[in-house]
Amino acid sequence: HLWPEFFEHRNNRVAIDDVEIGISCADLHRQVHRETGAVAAPSIHNTQPWRFEVDGADVWLRADTGRQLVHVDPEGRSMLVSCGAALLNLQVAAEHFGYEPTTQLLPDTGDPLVVARVALSGRDARSGMAGALYDAIALRHTHRGPFEDRPLPQSVQSALIDAAAAEGAELRLVTDPHELGRIVQLIH
Repeated sequence: HLWPEFFEHRNNRVAIDDVEIGISCADLHRQVHRETGAVAAPSIHNTQPWRFEVDGADVWLRADTGRQLVHVDPEGRSMLVSCGAALLNLQVAAEHFGYEPTTQLLPDTGDPLVVARVALSGRDARSGMAGALYDAIALRHTHRGPFEDRPLPQSVQSALIDAAAAEGAELRLVTDPHELGRIVQLIH
């Protein structure tokens, strides 16, 4: 268990990697694991450009522009994608520990750095998918090598499309070389 290295007490609150958390001692262990799961999310050059703030049963995710790589990511797109990865890890870990996360993306708070608000409530049953995804958080690692130039198996494509739909998104896999070229032009 690595969790003791990730928190310190500040008055009657707990800070994990500079994350302020007001919790009871009984919930400390679960809270720390939930937060360190989110902290393990992939991010642009491992900058972890996010901050979590816990206010009662709400967890607020904010972009941390102090960790933004302005020369590589001047518009903050990669920073925001990194925040999305941290948000997913938080949701998965919360479900794993028996909480029901209700997420509001980009809530209108007047603060442009607020990416999401996650309200946590208790529940009886745990999602089977949350357990499998939670276990995968610890397996994440950086890969800087080349990728194989071969199509994804149809079963993997279908699983990715279903996973996107479960999150309320649509995934469209682009394989046409002309379309790929247009996308590359848009990115660069």
